[in-house]
Amino acid sequence: MRVVSMTPTIQRIQRLHFVLLAVVALVAAASARVSPWGVLLGGGVMGANLWLLQRLSQHLLSPGREQRVGRVVALGLAKQVLLLFLLAALFWRVNVDAVGFAVGVTLLVVACVAAALRAQPSVA
Repeated sequence: MRVVSMTPTIQRIQRLHFVLLAVVALVAAASARVSPWGVLLGGGVMGANLWLLQRLSQHLLSPGREQRVGRVVALGLAKQVLLLFLLAALFWRVNVDAVGFAVGVTLLVVACVAAALRAQPSVA
């Protein structure tokens, strides 16, 4: 079975996400409608989550790793639980702008959709 590398696509998404995050944070700072720190925090959490998922999937899909599937699944589950607990603690202890955070989180979805649309073959 041949494994197709998704690394170029993920890297394209990560670059676009970083650019979108910087632009939207600057716009948020200039407009003062939402907190740029909330935008950066939301985008940072999603960017870190994507990076960790990429690393886990690379480990899972690398040759000779069949015996480590259980470990990768356990690490992925632990990552998600830890992420949820950290976010819950963050929102309860620190005054985070929820709208700015939501905008930052959404930017990864926008980057994924934009990368997918760009990769589509043009219909003439």
